[in-house]
Amino acid sequence: MKLKRALKCIGAVALAASLMMVPSMIPVQASNGPCMEGEFAFANIQLNDTVVFSTNEKNTVDGASYDQTSNTLTLTNYDHPDVALYTNMMGDDFKLNLVGSNKLQNLGIWHGGWGGSLTICGSGSLTVNENRKNPDGIELFAEGGKSLLTVSGDSTVTVYRGTDGCPFGSSWNYTSSPIVAKGQVNDMKIQAEHPFEMIQVYGGYFGTDISPVQSDVYTKTGEEGRFVITEVTDMSGNKTYRIEKLLECTTLDAEVAITVEDKLTDISAYTANGEIAAYYSTTMASGGSDACLVKKQDTGDTFIYRRTYYEAGNSYRILCPILMSYTDYNTQETRYLMDAAHPVMKELVENMALAEDTLPAGYEFEGKEVENVYNVYSGADVISFTPKQVVVNGVVDVTDGDTAISDNGFRQILAENQTKDIVIKSNDELSFTFGKGTMSAVDHVSSYDFGVKIVKDYSELGTLPSAVNKNIFIEQIKYNYSGQLPAEAQIRIFVGTRYAGKTLYYSRLFDNGTILNIDAGVVDSEGYLTVKQNHCSTYLITTEKLADTAATGNGGTTSGNGGTTSGSDSTASGGAAGTAANASTTANSQPTVKTSGKPKTGDNSAIAVCMTLIAAGCGGMFVFRRKKATENE
Repeated sequence: MKLKRALKCIGAVALAASLMMVPSMIPVQASNGPCMEGEFAFANIQLNDTVVFSTNEKNTVDGASYDQTSNTLTLTNYDHPDVALYTNMMGDDFKLNLVGSNKLQNLGIWHGGWGGSLTICGSGSLTVNENRKNPDGIELFAEGGKSLLTVSGDSTVTVYRGTDGCPFGSSWNYTSSPIVAKGQVNDMKIQAEHPFEMIQVYGGYFGTDISPVQSDVYTKTGEEGRFVITEVTDMSGNKTYRIEKLLECTTLDAEVAITVEDKLTDISAYTANGEIAAYYSTTMASGGSDACLVKKQDTGDTFIYRRTYYEAGNSYRILCPILMSYTDYNTQETRYLMDAAHPVMKELVENMALAEDTLPAGYEFEGKEVENVYNVYSGADVISFTPKQVVVNGVVDVTDGDTAISDNGFRQILAENQTKDIVIKSNDELSFTFGKGTMSAVDHVSSYDFGVKIVKDYSELGTLPSAVNKNIFIEQIKYNYSGQLPAEAQIRIFVGTRYAGKTLYYSRLFDNGTILNIDAGVVDSEGYLTVKQNHCSTYLITTEKLADTAATGNGGTTSGNGGTTSGSDSTASGGAAGTAANASTTANSQPTVKTSGKPKTGDNSAIAVCMTLIAAGCGGMFVFRRKKATENE
């Protein structure tokens, strides 16, 4: 894979440096929004070369809009398969919201030591790299941080690999599992490996325009070797002397002079011996600390690789033998001189940013794997994310804690309800059952949260109405969703087998402390109480029926909890082991408990309303080697 190879080579070296530098300059954040302040505020969103958002620029783009408050880029029918989306330092809460059908060439998300995760959400679709022109589809450049790609359970996302690339890749990431699929996804064939950090060294060379210089040779009493002395005058006119030691280099047909002392004012310890030497001074060498050590596999000999070698106005990638190594006088680090006149490989590079760091057969980079960080890539041809299968054979199981049902998921439930009862399992102690064909959308409700909090310890509750004491209290049920349900639901609640065969009472507790008695039922042999209701908020289960204290209005309307409940929450009650109920219950008529007989089913007519669509947030800046154009690098 192209990405995999690139990550093993120079990209790894550059990113290794960023691991040391970036965290010291920029505080690593989490769900933090775009980096907008400070010396390194380079937050940026681009579509190709068009800046949608940055610290100092914003532009309007048809079909794309960014909301900084929610840190969300929304694409609405953005059909541009040749346009790439790049983001930089947009934070770990950056979102790409999909509305309608959208197409992009590729996505590149940079962390920058600030935050670089991407959450794709919304009920629309996104197709990436369908034309396969780009090697890779989606790339997360974690740069030593933790970057995640999260795809919501509502979104449809299809990502293609290009030639010699991959549909997804992530470099220098603190996690080996950077993809979180909330819906369904095919086998992504994810592979993770530690980055290979090459040994990076100073590689110098004498350019073709450099010729040997000649100078008197000196010796020093008490020291072996031959020396040359260079007089240096600084800008203030002060004169000092640089002492260089001559070393033999047969390949160059000249000697090499290595600095051993500098800025001397007294050179009386050195004596000219009458000899003239022709030499190359290391102070004349070109190069830098971006070279790498390479080993020839069959002999173990060491070579120097540079991806930036310049000659006669051209740029080359070059692999050369080592002329010699020496200790730099100022840094005390080992430096290497390359034999650029006799390269093993010399390849003309027209675009350095796109050059791949490959070696001839039989050669390999020297280095080691870096622990605790990962390069991750997908070996699949296509990655396909599809919406979560919310309902399976009439059952919706949200016991894993992801209790919210989105617009897309609710449409699945409505379709299934046409032919089946729907059972929603909130947790091991509570479930909803909606009768076949009864469900419909509630006006102005775009999602339902079927999570519930059950409190059984009376001491954990706040102030309760005086009628509710610990002797009659069994539990409080607080539903995450508050409002009208999509149909009347039969709710089965576990209260414990010690109440089996006993009648318990179910009442609604309003925010103002008033109570509306809703239902009653006999606990079955498994310890479950079953009640019916068409509304959710906060409820109490007690061993005694509570008196109604909630105010009533026209037609039995009961106000409270920031809303209005028409009639009551329930129409009847029933227990599996010995049911108790009567006909419908209103605010002014309480249920009469029966010891036998079947409960009445109440009014099962569907609620005639329509559903509004969800639009939740999401987003993506710079491809692997196009990092941070706004930094003026």
